[in-house]
Amino acid sequence: MPCEMCDRPAGADYLCARCTADLGLRLGQLPALYAALGSMLAPGRTADGGRGATLVEAPAPARLDVVDQRAEFGVLEVWARALAADRAVPVAVPGADDLGARATAACAALGAAVDWIASSWPAAGDCAGEVRGLFDGARSVVGAGDLPARMGRCPRLVHGAACGAELLLPQGQQVLRCGWCGATYPPGVWAALRVAQRDLAAAL
Repeated sequence: MPCEMCDRPAGADYLCARCTADLGLRLGQLPALYAALGSMLAPGRTADGGRGATLVEAPAPARLDVVDQRAEFGVLEVWARALAADRAVPVAVPGADDLGARATAACAALGAAVDWIASSWPAAGDCAGEVRGLFDGARSVVGAGDLPARMGRCPRLVHGAACGAELLLPQGQQVLRCGWCGATYPPGVWAALRVAQRDLAAAL
């Protein structure tokens, strides 16, 4: 059947291998995005702690766009609890007032169950869609900053098909590593990687 995120073949699963890998990667990065948003709460602050443009009018107590974006992280708890209910397996989501701690715990619970979500959970598409929307929204507020650079899709063949997982290069690292299939791409092969990625895109 088609993947519920991209309509590519997913076999008997709800998510294809690429979208499964992307879901896991985003869940792993969301806690850092939440922390980065916290550093931007003061008016005029940027994600790196610097100052933005000089404010002419009296500033608001906090950046409302950042407050709103952080509040959206509450959806992670909803999905973690739904996962626990549908699997009949307890998932520890702290009841603390700290939304960051609860979101981090929810990401850990969802991340640990990514393979089950993709293969067995009818809500997989809705969950992955909301996680992607949350990630993209937070990233648009934070900016690239110290987040990993997006380096295209992994073209390595796995069981006769391209892996297709998103490749992310953490700041300060020189070797790309696919979080799904484990393929590595040192700088010396990046030109060949781009060619393979173009061929992959043309074949899809």
